[in-house]
Amino acid sequence: KVRYLLPTETGEIEVDVFEGELAGMITAEMEFDSEAQSDAFEPAGWLGREVTGDDRYANQTLAIHGLPEEGEC
Repeated sequence: KVRYLLPTETGEIEVDVFEGELAGMITAEMEFDSEAQSDAFEPAGWLGREVTGDDRYANQTLAIHGLPEEGEC
């Protein structure tokens, strides 16, 4: 994967663009200092749905099973 760092007013978004068997998948991650900061975050329109806690997108699951099947997402 290739990681890009995008600065925002509230911090930095890490955008990972996957290659190889995971080509086509792009994830974005942002860390927050507090739950309040997370709750106040207004995501950009280009960000997709939240996958935090979705085991299908855990590194180990992706490494073993690859991309989730179409329609599972």
